[in-house]
Amino acid sequence: MEGKKYHEFPRIKRLPEYVFAIVNDLKARLRKEGEDIIDFGMGNPDLKPAQHIIDKLCESARKKTTHRYSMSQGIPRLRKAITDFYRNRFGVELDPEEEAIVTIGSKEGLSHLMLAMLSPGDMVPGSISTVSYTLLRTGYSRGFCSDCSSSP
Repeated sequence: MEGKKYHEFPRIKRLPEYVFAIVNDLKARLRKEGEDIIDFGMGNPDLKPAQHIIDKLCESARKKTTHRYSMSQGIPRLRKAITDFYRNRFGVELDPEEEAIVTIGSKEGLSHLMLAMLSPGDMVPGSISTVSYTLLRTGYSRGFCSDCSSSP
């Protein structure tokens, strides 16, 4: 450990590089080469939420019952609201008990969806920012193609 300020843990060393670090490096390199990049990145909002949303958040944060862990699928009323939104916006009927789940973000949701649905060797069309996190973690990267025009 001479010269190091911390202990390197074997499990940590086996982890792949964080996908957004890879994507950010790629974007920086391509921009430096003069490429025009449209960055859909991490999906960070660039506008503040509407005031009624902020007010409701503050109201909810003041309730004692708010500060607990939720059920693994998410709060039932939230799942119901999600399925109502899909029905009203897209005309799609979904069962809030069987077809809706709450995640901490889209990356977690997409990652778990792929973990549930993919097998080694499956082909997945998509962008690196949406699928590579799971594929790198699970070793399915051989089945990933960002340009699947020549794939079976």
